[in-house]
This record gives sequence, C-alpha cells and structure tokens, in this order.
Amino acid sequence: MSAHQYTEVFKRPNLVVSDGPLRIRVKVNTEGHARLGLVIAKRVFSKAVRRNRIKRIIRDGFRRKLSGLPPVDLVIQVFAELEDDRLHQMLERQFLILERKEDLRQSDY
Repeated sequence: MSAHQYTEVFKRPNLVVSDGPLRIRVKVNTEGHARLGLVIAKRVFSKAVRRNRIKRIIRDGFRRKLSGLPPVDLVIQVFAELEDDRLHQMLERQFLILERKEDLRQSDY
C-alpha cells in the first residue's frame, strides 16, 4: 500500500476493530482482494528484532486468512508489548470477525 492509501484508511475507515493493544482499521477497496499495512511504533518497540518479529506474526496470520477475507485494506497497529501467543490469539479472533462481516463484502462503498 502507498502512503496515500494508508492515509485514506486512517481518514475514512469503514470499520475500526480494537482489542487491547491491537487496532485494525478497515476500508473496502476495489482491488478484489485484501491488502495489509502495518504500523509498529519504534517508541513502543525500541528493538528492531522485536518489531520485525511482530510484523512476521501479523503477516503470517494475514496470509493464512487471506482467502476468507473480503476485499479490504487493513492497517494493523500494535500499541504495547504483548506475548507472541497472545498476539496470535488476538489476530485470529479479529480476522474471524472480519471474515463474518457481510457488509464489507458489498460493493456499494
């Protein structure tokens, strides 16, 4: 996703899902498939190793659920440190919610 597309998701999301230190902003796109953007702050995760691990976990979860997701742009933010297992559980729960949202599958946005 480009900077302009990130801005659009932040300014006009169709849905915002928050769960503790995880926030997912969702905007319906016209691409025909889901796309992922990540915001992992340096001030929260000062070590690059940890930031990269979080990104890998999120990307892996996204790839596993890609076929079931509606055509949306997702920007996922992580605001605080959390265990890898908890992050997996939170992502699984949030992706399940997004898979079930029928109004995101409609093309009238």
